[in-house]
Amino acid sequence: MAMIEVNHRTLRLIAADIDRYCDAQDAQMNNANQAVNSMLMKHWQGQDAFEFGRSWAGVNASGSVSITLRDSFRNYALGLVACAEDYERTQADVFTAASRLMNFVGGR
Repeated sequence: MAMIEVNHRTLRLIAADIDRYCDAQDAQMNNANQAVNSMLMKHWQGQDAFEFGRSWAGVNASGSVSITLRDSFRNYALGLVACAEDYERTQADVFTAASRLMNFVGGR
């Protein structure tokens, strides 16, 4: 008979780690965005600065690679939490069923 052994707490811990990573990525992108905007306002003028600023705006825009990657990580984290909940519920149901069976067999 096949057996699946899952530690649902570990799945939740990994999901939390992924969320923290995504939060850190957001914070780093915000810091980089502020630095780039400051540079473009104070230290770099002209057409090339304008073009760089326009390109930079796309780095963290909706649909960009960085946002798509972060969103996919967050979706994986949500999937891990959903799996953890399913496995935890299944393990509880199996334990309950086994307890009932043991009580039934023991009561004979």
